[in-house]
Amino acid sequence: MPEHHHAFALQSEARLPEYEAVASRFRHHATGADVLVLLCDDVERVFAVCFDTLPPDSSGIAHLLEHMIFRGSRRFPASNLYAALQQGSMQSALNASTLPDRTIYHLASPNEEDFANLVEVLLDAVLHPLLRPEHLEEEKRVLQSEVEGHRASAVNCVQDELRRGLHPGSVYAHDHGGDPELIGAISVAAIQAFHARFYHPSHARIFLAGPVDLAKRLEQIDRAFAGQGRRDPLPRIVLPKITAPRRLVVPHPSGAAKAPVGVAWAFAPENALGRFGWPCLDLALSSRPNGFLRDRLPLLGAGGGLTADLPPAAFRLVLDNLAAETADAQVNQALAEAAATLPIDLVREAAETLELQLREARGLAVLHRVLGSWRHGGDPLAELGFASELGRFRHRLGNGDIMRAMISRDLCDNPHRLTVTLGPLRHGSSGRQPPESRFQRHPRAPCLYCRRPACRGGCVSSLHR
Repeated sequence: MPEHHHAFALQSEARLPEYEAVASRFRHHATGADVLVLLCDDVERVFAVCFDTLPPDSSGIAHLLEHMIFRGSRRFPASNLYAALQQGSMQSALNASTLPDRTIYHLASPNEEDFANLVEVLLDAVLHPLLRPEHLEEEKRVLQSEVEGHRASAVNCVQDELRRGLHPGSVYAHDHGGDPELIGAISVAAIQAFHARFYHPSHARIFLAGPVDLAKRLEQIDRAFAGQGRRDPLPRIVLPKITAPRRLVVPHPSGAAKAPVGVAWAFAPENALGRFGWPCLDLALSSRPNGFLRDRLPLLGAGGGLTADLPPAAFRLVLDNLAAETADAQVNQALAEAAATLPIDLVREAAETLELQLREARGLAVLHRVLGSWRHGGDPLAELGFASELGRFRHRLGNGDIMRAMISRDLCDNPHRLTVTLGPLRHGSSGRQPPESRFQRHPRAPCLYCRRPACRGGCVSSLHR
């Protein structure tokens, strides 16, 4: 079993024969930071730190801060820290990503000394960024260009609106990537306030994997967190209850008689088959080339499928160049057929693919598999192990009736459904609607910052101006 450190309390520990590894979960005494360790003999050493970041609006402030983190820190003031690390280390992975409710920074290296240096730099960068005004203006332009390029794709637009529109009035209705018309208004004071609010060890999840020197890495983390103290948890995300299917028409330059159409459902993923039920059904329906829906919906494109890393799971279908007025009818017919006739042989093939994916996951792939549940209060160690539960899952499959019932319950008969189509631009329109005009915060939802219902985020959003 791994060596421990006095600054951390061991929460749980388990041997994982699936990975030939020992998994441990630690809690930092001083700050409450959550640390997940997967000790194994992989070639790569992996480190990641994830902060809960809840955007107050669609300005993209969390995404912009992600860019600013690599523009120099207190101990490492290089103006292009990312390039310096790329060129001056043995790193095999170095990147970051902003998701709707979290921001993740990760790195990997095959060498322990190089790995330690990279971790040292990244911890200082996320905790003590310089956030210089001149860099902020540069990164705003970079981000605006990045987002505009992303939005030029009609499929990207449909996928974004499906994600945001499923939970109107919640934090997920904001454009976490940023609206180009709002990015430019973010001030230094606003980004400093956002960093101070969310980039604290109490809101951090840290992941270590590979043949790491655990005692030294825990000492390194403890040293980086020195003097930070402990904060209360961030507010729980409140989601609206949706009782009827909805449609959303989004103006876009590609809006025409035939354009991409998206349909999405949100649902609780619990079912009689356990946590592997929906991942397997996703493979059987659409995420494998021979998925059942791909024969019935020949225009079904890529980029859909199951999203299970938010508290309500979501299933999305994006169809290319489809007439908007017939989309729902075609989808309904295909799902009704799946609910009645989904072949058990197809389900068993999907279960084999799922097991292969689980067994081949290493490093960052393991982190991304457990992070959604971990972020929302789940036990990451329980998510890591799978061999015995997968065996029980195969036994429960039976003749496929449970899977077919899941299709009926979670898709066919589910009122929490959204259809997104693209419409032509209105005269004088750039194709963008103000995001907050379409997805307003729930009237009783308190501010994410000061927790006052009447604030509507003004306590921090005013800093953008």
